[in-house]
Amino acid sequence: MKIQMKTITLVTGLFNLGRGELPPPFRRPFGTYLKQFQQVLHLDYPMIVHTSDDLAPFVERERGDRATKIVRRSIEELRNFRFYTRLEAIRTDPAWRNQAPWLASSPQAGLELYNPLIMSKLPWLGDAAHGNAFGTDAYVWLDAGLARQFKEPLAYHLDQNFPRRAEAWLDRVFFICFPYGKNEPDVHGFMKLRLDEQAGTVTDYVARATIFGGDATTLEKLVPRYWEELEVGLNAGCLGTEESIFTILAFKYPEFCLKAKVDKTGSIAEFFHGIDDRSRLSRWIARYEPISGSR
Repeated sequence: MKIQMKTITLVTGLFNLGRGELPPPFRRPFGTYLKQFQQVLHLDYPMIVHTSDDLAPFVERERGDRATKIVRRSIEELRNFRFYTRLEAIRTDPAWRNQAPWLASSPQAGLELYNPLIMSKLPWLGDAAHGNAFGTDAYVWLDAGLARQFKEPLAYHLDQNFPRRAEAWLDRVFFICFPYGKNEPDVHGFMKLRLDEQAGTVTDYVARATIFGGDATTLEKLVPRYWEELEVGLNAGCLGTEESIFTILAFKYPEFCLKAKVDKTGSIAEFFHGIDDRSRLSRWIARYEPISGSR
């Protein structure tokens, strides 16, 4: 049965949290983000942009007359994140920071507001779906730096035919997933054994958070599960990134989530090149997990 093409609202955000001050290899100058963000802002879709007051004029200028809703948030407002206190307690715990040699210098350890920001992506996407400012039926999150994933301009892949090419993925909520060793000790700092326990299975893929989303109704159902899984992990002293929680969702709730599996590099470009190839898309669809019924 042919899936009806969905209309899409894009949701994104950019805040300067000081990542340019981190040590290599995690350092990224903010000017680089601005240059990449321009390509996101030039996409010809309705767009909801979360950003700070100082960056709002930049967003307005780059968006021009395109349909846009700007959600202004102070950086300090990120401290109002639902689980900020628990996030901060784990982030500053030496036992957590020292569990892997790279972790202490990573953004989730080194930047106070990094976790509150990245862990707001799915809730903000759910808010967009609920508010439905532009009357669309699908919502897709794009990271501000998404353009760095491609050799081609971002608009080449996210043109007006993208919803038709991606129609099968937009029927639920898609996550682009890359292979991950079953015996790895952690997923971005989240203890792997605990993550598998929450997911109810051995997770052999990790969900990326650079671009994800899909059907509005499904998103609204998924957000409460996200909050539940995040709280369960934090109560157990486990902290990774939003990708750790997305991985749990992708495995635990197949009735809501689709895993678009790419190679071990986690290449976002591979996903886009795949949906441009209809025969390859058909092969990917055959890899869907069976829908297990409502939860």
